[in-house]
Amino acid sequence: MGKKRIYVADKLPGWAKRINSVRNALHLNQTEFGRMLHCSSMAISRFERGLQKPPADFFIALGKLAGSRSGWYFWQIAGVTARDARRMLSGS
Repeated sequence: MGKKRIYVADKLPGWAKRINSVRNALHLNQTEFGRMLHCSSMAISRFERGLQKPPADFFIALGKLAGSRSGWYFWQIAGVTARDARRMLSGS
């Protein structure tokens, strides 16, 4: 027998659930969502199934798309701190 294929992570990470939640809240399919975030529908599928963690730039763009409440969750995963955000907003 060959290696068992895994189609969904054994335990779905919180970020994977949240990515799917944002996409569904926006009523977008994976292709449309991927276009908005500059990646393929296959990448979106891998992210939502928890098979691949998105890069930081994806989380930052997703945070902007998700709005301020959910956005902070994604920005923190990308490594953005409140101090970073204040500095960016002040233009320093």
